[in-house]
Amino acid sequence: MAYIHFGEEEFSGNTFGCGPDCTCGPCRSGHHTLSEFYFRDEDREPTLFKATNLGRVAGLGSTGRTTMPPPRKATISERRGWKSSKPLISQKDFRYIEQMLIEPSWFQRYFIHLHGANPTMLFSNSVTVLQKNSFESKYKKIHRKPPAPNVRGTVDKRSGRAYLRAFNVKLQVDLESALYEAVHFFSCPLQGPHTPFRALYGHVITEGFTQYITEEILKKQELEIVKPSAYPNERVVAAKLIEAVGLQNLADDYFHCRGTVRNRLHRMGVLREFDRLRKEAEKQRSVAAKKGEEPPSAIYEKLLRFLERIKSSAVR
Repeated sequence: MAYIHFGEEEFSGNTFGCGPDCTCGPCRSGHHTLSEFYFRDEDREPTLFKATNLGRVAGLGSTGRTTMPPPRKATISERRGWKSSKPLISQKDFRYIEQMLIEPSWFQRYFIHLHGANPTMLFSNSVTVLQKNSFESKYKKIHRKPPAPNVRGTVDKRSGRAYLRAFNVKLQVDLESALYEAVHFFSCPLQGPHTPFRALYGHVITEGFTQYITEEILKKQELEIVKPSAYPNERVVAAKLIEAVGLQNLADDYFHCRGTVRNRLHRMGVLREFDRLRKEAEKQRSVAAKKGEEPPSAIYEKLLRFLERIKSSAVR
């Protein structure tokens, strides 16, 4: 089991802002001390999470020295009896999806900060499950186009709402789809007219990286990932981009509205080629979607070869 020490430098304004235009108290002050927020657990009183508890969570004593690690705590999935990424869940289960975000994973620190700085922005209070026709109508209203066959949910950044397509008349959805949209819900900005990450990196990288984060959380929950996922090919592209530019750089862009990766590609002299290849792939993907077909993996081959090349250049 890994224990993470969050030093003061990791909660500075340069690392843990909600975005360059965020107006929350911690971001205005430049000092991102976490707030308090509550989660009601099954058969227990609400859990209070405080910034002052971070040291103890990380296995550190009051002096900052390493202490004996606490006994292993069962994951949310274990306590709920979930074994895979595809069990059907209902509205009352979304609070557990939210708790998954702040359980141990590489991305835990981002979600802890965003929850603490924005305690009223809860996915469980902001998501609505709709039957197929209602979902498609809502999706068209938000995106001005019909959803692709594999789309199970969407987030409307303007209203700060999320919508999931029901799997059955009981308004149930699969766990992975709910977690995917919960991750997307916390991408930067939490609420605004558009998503800067999508504007900078396009559909392929946005959906692929969201799928990557989702699967990493599922793995930490020790859940079997049932194939196919919603965006398998896009996830491969995102993973290759991570190899080329680094996970933290891409995650900072995703959660904090930065342009670190694009700036790096610009300095390498390959930004234009990157944009050309991803837009070419997105165009072919759009053509397939209009036909009601799944986009073939071949449309990403040029982009993958490009990312492999710049990865090799970076290593040298």
